Amino acid sequence: MAPKAETPMKVHITSRHEKLTEGLRDHIEDKIQRVERYLGKIKDAHVILSFERKKMHVCEVTLTAKNLKLSAQASSHDM
Repeated sequence: MAPKAETPMKVHITSRHEKLTEGLRDHIEDKIQRVERYLGKIKDAHVILSFERKKMHVCEVTLTAKNLKLSAQASSHDM
């Protein structure tokens, strides 16, 4: 029996009300890969960025690992 090939982590990024730049996309992917050190292999990551004009910017992250599903949300005046 051949060893199972590891499937790469799937990162889904949704940007609402503003275009997502390559720099921001790279930054998000780098940060998620750093979290993998603590959680182990992450199967799926979903990031939602909401840009509200003259209001708060919101970032929601959902990570799915082997036996774990984590969700976090943060808001700021500056993304």
